[in-house]
Amino acid sequence: MVFLQGHRLTLNVINPDLLSIEDSYPKWLNSQDGDEFTCHAAWPNDLESIRGYVRNSNGSRNRLLLAIVLIDSNEHIGNLELTRIDFINRKCELAILIGDRSKIGQGFGNEALRLIIGHAFEKLGLHRIYLGVNSLNHRAIKCYTQIGFKNEGVSREGIRSSSGMVDIINMGLLKSEYRL
Repeated sequence: MVFLQGHRLTLNVINPDLLSIEDSYPKWLNSQDGDEFTCHAAWPNDLESIRGYVRNSNGSRNRLLLAIVLIDSNEHIGNLELTRIDFINRKCELAILIGDRSKIGQGFGNEALRLIIGHAFEKLGLHRIYLGVNSLNHRAIKCYTQIGFKNEGVSREGIRSSSGMVDIINMGLLKSEYRL
């Protein structure tokens, strides 16, 4: 089901009952090659645990998990999520994964982020969105900065990567700073 629509992609609700082990989503989460900047593949992700995670997300009012789907091909290329949605303090955490490695660098992440950020500020009434990004993920840092996120500090050696322990750059975006 389409939740938000952009020019080249939609953000869709994920139906856990339609997920199969052959789908791209479970493959991304278990891909050692595609886990350069995250820790998704540190443990095996079986189909039932993924379905459970999606069900919990779909039933939550403090988490919004959506599939990034290309309009022209109906291809599911990634996911994004607002987590820790706090309506009292009007803030949330943002996470994105472009799981289809061939789609990285084509602006799909930027378009998806702009859709969900607009929704968070305008529809959910949030004031602040924050995230943590692997300091070696220069492409993501550039994308977040272009959107308006500001560096808010560093969690030193906060995540393990193939090159050892690396820093997490903490970034935040206030509604007043957001650029369409």
